[in-house]
Amino acid sequence: TDLKALEFLELLGVLAMFSKTPATHDARDIFNITFVLAALVFYVSSCLTSAPYNDVLLSRASKAVKYEDVLLASQYGIFLAFLVAPIAARGILQLGGIAPSPIAGLLVIGWAGQALVNTMLCEKLESTLVAGLGLGLAAFIVWASFDHAAGGTGWTSVFTYHPIFMTWAFFGAMTPGQLVYRPDADFLRFFAGTTKAAFRRSHALWMAIASLFAFVAYVCIFAAHFQSGESQIGVGESWSRTLHVALGYPVLAWFVVQAIVGAVKANTLNTTGQASFPWHGTSGKYLLAAGYVVSALGFWLRMNYSNQGGWSLPIKLLMTGVALALFGFRVLPDELIGVERPLASSPTPSLAMDAMHPSSDVPPAKDVL
Repeated sequence: TDLKALEFLELLGVLAMFSKTPATHDARDIFNITFVLAALVFYVSSCLTSAPYNDVLLSRASKAVKYEDVLLASQYGIFLAFLVAPIAARGILQLGGIAPSPIAGLLVIGWAGQALVNTMLCEKLESTLVAGLGLGLAAFIVWASFDHAAGGTGWTSVFTYHPIFMTWAFFGAMTPGQLVYRPDADFLRFFAGTTKAAFRRSHALWMAIASLFAFVAYVCIFAAHFQSGESQIGVGESWSRTLHVALGYPVLAWFVVQAIVGAVKANTLNTTGQASFPWHGTSGKYLLAAGYVVSALGFWLRMNYSNQGGWSLPIKLLMTGVALALFGFRVLPDELIGVERPLASSPTPSLAMDAMHPSSDVPPAKDVL
């Protein structure tokens, strides 16, 4: 818990480093003070979160190497990585007249990697972290899409609502929806109770919301392309946009199949008590991972409807870092990240299934139904 709190402070420190270049001298002074304080928060938190790395190094140190030498070498590494390097980078930016926000964006990606490693070393993945990242990114992209200064296309453009609703579909709805079976995810459940039936209803509602958002997102991009006379399948576009379309349509079709199968599976279980479609849970796991990838690619596309051609580099790096962290949490084996068994009042074999992508095909006990 303490480690996750420190990781959260790290992320807050990085986010505080993002800023537009101040116009006045006084504003620059305030910005510099804010940057230094934010860097200090990030540095101190990073040093403290190095504990898992030290534990691994010390536990694996051979008898030929002194314990004190390994610990000292580790501390030197922390000092160089989290103090000397950022100061040097900040000096280069200052001398070159470059805004520090791109560095902050890179630190988000670095933070994502560290969070993944710490999760594997501690063998503990908390639902609050995953849900917070997903919902936070979904909320952030609303601002980034509406704000012209950030490179967004503004609320009057129909295209604006494509990235907003698609991000909310995968990051803001489907991500929490796959967490509801976890014992520490009660804050994500819409219905009271600790039975699998109650969990399924919450899961179904999250996925219904995700399906609605994905449908609206597709309607918006179809309408935007229709208005501008652009190809609906990426013909005559840049290679990156064509790739986004080529990956996006299969993922969207996969989404439709997943939703239909989920509805049929739930109906069959409710009416006959028989489980079906054993691949549904695993399919949902990789569908979400694919959605993260396609969305991250979309973050980097040039927006023809934006007066700046798209989001700035720091914003792209920030959103990509969050997407990378969520992708890692989703595809890493459960035994590496300490995913716990789902809660339920009935001790059926289904409780051993993956807590984040329930794929149980063992009918729950009658009292659960």
